[in-house]
Amino acid sequence: MQTGKRWTAAAAAGLVLALAALAMLLPGAARSAGMADDYLAVPTCVVEGSDQCGSDYDSGGGAVLDDSSSLGFDATCSGSRYNQVWHLHRGTWPYNQETYLHVSWCGKGGRSGTITYRNMWTTHNGNLCSGYGDYANVVSGGVGYSQITIEGGAYFSCPTTIPWVTIHKHRWMQIRFFPDGYSTAIAWG
Repeated sequence: MQTGKRWTAAAAAGLVLALAALAMLLPGAARSAGMADDYLAVPTCVVEGSDQCGSDYDSGGGAVLDDSSSLGFDATCSGSRYNQVWHLHRGTWPYNQETYLHVSWCGKGGRSGTITYRNMWTTHNGNLCSGYGDYANVVSGGVGYSQITIEGGAYFSCPTTIPWVTIHKHRWMQIRFFPDGYSTAIAWG
């Protein structure tokens, strides 16, 4: 009878150690186990490369305007045409998840003018994390309004060192665009 009790105690201790080791291997999953990160409207890491971010699946900066953006007058779109790419970087190498929101729009009449055209799409990139389900949706405003807010995002599956454990992430950003070519990040996660 004593052998059975010792075996049970040893098995329980082994289980506790295994769970602790799993929590150390998966810091992002262990930290967010109690809540879904999809509802957060503020960044979990404000400045890329700062010591406020841990090396896990969630670190990274906010949405930033890409260098490939351009603007100019275009008579075919009734005003000026603007092309911008916003980039959201999350996670650390090799678990990085990159999301790009591409937007082309036309506007006339300055900041309080009118948006006359818009086109949008999202792309993604990553090393170990596989992306899928890219989307771009209008949240508010649009053609005929003085602003348009667009949400672009993608979903990622990140494998771990444990073959049957995969971490799933939803990366998104909401960007507001104005008729004069100005744009600003509203929220991301």
